[in-house]
Amino acid sequence: MIARAIPKDQMGLLFNVAVCLPQILVGVSVSWLLKTVLHESAANVMLLAGLFFIIAAVMTGFIDDREIKVSYFHFC
Repeated sequence: MIARAIPKDQMGLLFNVAVCLPQILVGVSVSWLLKTVLHESAANVMLLAGLFFIIAAVMTGFIDDREIKVSYFHFC
């Protein structure tokens, strides 16, 4: 949905923000979460991942992509 609103030369930025950055954040924080919040249970990690998946699915319902105008999105 957002890929249509970003110029072709900015696709690397979209990839880094949507894929690489979340993986880095999870890699840094999941061990702390596993030990302190999730009581060292892999099942709890999967439940948390499922919860975030459901939240993401619900949030996509709020995206209105019918009138995306490329001129509104200017990046440095």
